[in-house]
Amino acid sequence: MKICRAKEENIDAIVKIMDEAKQYFKVHDIPQWQNENGYPNAEDVEGDIDKCGAWIIQDERQVVGYSFIDVYQDPNYAYIEGKWLNDSSYVVIHRTCVENAYKGKNIASHFIEKAKDICKEKNVHNIRVDTHEKNISMQHLLGKNGFVKVGIIYVEDGSPRYAYQLVI
Repeated sequence: MKICRAKEENIDAIVKIMDEAKQYFKVHDIPQWQNENGYPNAEDVEGDIDKCGAWIIQDERQVVGYSFIDVYQDPNYAYIEGKWLNDSSYVVIHRTCVENAYKGKNIASHFIEKAKDICKEKNVHNIRVDTHEKNISMQHLLGKNGFVKVGIIYVEDGSPRYAYQLVI
């Protein structure tokens, strides 16, 4: 397994994985990524690539996971019901998804390790993530990697998300 920056030629493979994740959420009654505008989609990935925050995990040449990871002040994190552990800069992890055939193989933990590496490179000591209350697999991933649930934030459409933080 290798983690590297996503390129434009990876977009179709990334969107395929995102579509699998949307279907997985739908089947498991998780309303995350179930909106009429198709979020997340190819345009979101293109924007992530433009921001240099698009990361993929490859098994040989096949893309098996995707995540946006970067130092980014997420406007959705400005208001929280609860309290962030501190107000310092942070790396954010968003749009994490893994191909169905690779679920349960600890692939997503590689993205958390990459976020830690970015923290070290940029002299940032925090990682923030949010997820839907029904997304138990993501909550489990965050818990086993040392994240602390700190409250609830609201995304653009007004729906709540559990907020997590890891201090490095």
